Amino acid sequence: IAYVVSYTGTAMAPIAMAFGVLELTGSAADAAFVIAAPTAASIVVLLLGGVIADRTSRKRIMVFAEVTAMTAQCTIAWLFISDNATVPLLTGCMLVNGIAVAFHAPAATGLIIQLVPRAELQATNALLGIARNSAVALGAALAGVLVATVGPGLTLLIDGMSFGFSAILVSLLRPVAQERTPPNPYSGIYAWGGRSSAVTPGYGLSCCSSLLSLQPWRPYLDFWGQPSPET
Repeated sequence: IAYVVSYTGTAMAPIAMAFGVLELTGSAADAAFVIAAPTAASIVVLLLGGVIADRTSRKRIMVFAEVTAMTAQCTIAWLFISDNATVPLLTGCMLVNGIAVAFHAPAATGLIIQLVPRAELQATNALLGIARNSAVALGAALAGVLVATVGPGLTLLIDGMSFGFSAILVSLLRPVAQERTPPNPYSGIYAWGGRSSAVTPGYGLSCCSSLLSLQPWRPYLDFWGQPSPET
């Protein structure tokens, strides 16, 4: 349920954001710039998110990411509703949203093996795939209806609250103890803030390929690839 709620909210955001920015500036270029911001942030931070998820609690990382996304989306909603929205402010909030996804995605993938017996992983992944695709379609359709009836601001507020609901559901999960693999001294070493973390050199390419395949931000790229609303 948390998976469906989170992806439904994620699919709603680009539709509402695009129409919100178009109402604000009338520029399709501004809309594309704001919509592209979370994807760019996710690509940059995804590798770090995967490392932290493997070294700490995946469940806590997911809850933190959901709450962060909720805060960013509700802030965007407030900016639209209060007529204080600007392209730089919206872009900043969307960057925060992208960082939240970069932490959430690898943690969610790893948490599955802590919740489901290994023999049931294939069936579980198939079920989650169906849920994801259904949620993306439902979210896009729901966003179109909401934008037409209540406007982009309230649509994004509903989107933000969906992340909060998902965070509550994730917090109720009871996964088995997480196995933490010690750093491999023979793998590639990447340093952040003076501390070294062992990461295999090919992992970064793998993460970026997975991101662009796409899971969390697929609705953004799907929308970006559509003809401009001005045409």
